[in-house]
Amino acid sequence: MGQVGRWIWSNGALLCIMTVLLWAGHFVAARIAGGELDIPPFQLSFFRFLSATLILSVFFSVTWFTGRKETIRTDFALLRKHWLKLAAIGVLGHALFVSFVYFSLVAGPVPTVAVLQTTMPAVVVTAGFILFRDRLSLMQALGTGICIIGALLVVAAGSPANLLGLDLTESVLWMLGAVVMYGVFTVLIRIRPDGLSDLGFLWMLVMASLVFLSPFFVWNVLKNGLTDLTPGVIGAVTYITLGPGLAAAYFWNRGVRLLGSNRAGVFINLMPIFSGGIAWLVLGEAFAWYHVVGLLIIISGISLVTRKRAS
Repeated sequence: MGQVGRWIWSNGALLCIMTVLLWAGHFVAARIAGGELDIPPFQLSFFRFLSATLILSVFFSVTWFTGRKETIRTDFALLRKHWLKLAAIGVLGHALFVSFVYFSLVAGPVPTVAVLQTTMPAVVVTAGFILFRDRLSLMQALGTGICIIGALLVVAAGSPANLLGLDLTESVLWMLGAVVMYGVFTVLIRIRPDGLSDLGFLWMLVMASLVFLSPFFVWNVLKNGLTDLTPGVIGAVTYITLGPGLAAAYFWNRGVRLLGSNRAGVFINLMPIFSGGIAWLVLGEAFAWYHVVGLLIIISGISLVTRKRAS
């Protein structure tokens, strides 16, 4: 790794920004895959994790034959010891999160999905308080409440009657579930065993996701048939696997380790900006007024959640 590479790998903020940019492109690619290419969400998820597992397995082999055998031995010793908890958080933060996002994007527009994802920092703080008793200040509690208000505005599509009548769209329900899962996953990254390499950690997460999704994939193929592997389908799976699937996972895991889950979560606020711009350019989807207002409310809430108290 050269000097520039080392600088990037040690810059948590830049890694988180790169992650969000890849996620934004992922939303648009998944929207196209589920719409124009007609790939069922479970099949798209399965192809993504199958490709990622194969690629990471090749990296493992290369690492072994390039003189880093001790690293691989250490990784497999730790994976054997902690496989159950690592597999569980892999299924939560990868298999289920990704599948839920794909279901959401099939059913709704990119801007709505992107704005709802900005509530994740509040979910991260709340999950940290519930699971690990991380200290939750008054400002963080207030900010979390404000984020929820902004999300409710988007969920209701600007009409309170939609909430009063519990008229939540399918897309919104899928995405809210995805946000909760990835927020909890981000907090649980801290249970990663010391000494486990980034490659070993990610390999376990994607392998567990592949195993978990396999029966759903088989069921979906028996029900709907296998998606035709056209050049468009192969291209979409390739981008989703290499960009959001592998590079973004590496960047995010590293960014969370450098900055901490609360500070890293703030960068998710860039999602609507990045994904909204890409969706407008590629799909012609525009922000509605409630997307803008909801985003502003959520950002104000996040500023309280992540605000540092004066010493």
